[in-house]
Amino acid sequence: VQCVPYAREKSGIEIYGDAHTWWSRAEPRYVRGQIPRPGAVLVLKKTQKMQHGHVAVVRDVINAREINVTHSNWGNSR
Repeated sequence: VQCVPYAREKSGIEIYGDAHTWWSRAEPRYVRGQIPRPGAVLVLKKTQKMQHGHVAVVRDVINAREINVTHSNWGNSR
């Protein structure tokens, strides 16, 4: 399963399109922010190696510098 449908299923957030577009597509339907919370979606920018970006769902916050996420298809070279 690709990361986008997986994140959509786990979070309930109904956004479609490449992972890197989720941040801009979220506004104004969803609250965006810089502080992770359980159930929030972490959006990673696209890079040369991750041309579609990546999304993951925050499972829990450990402390100010660490979080646990659940995600699918991380590191796929396609």
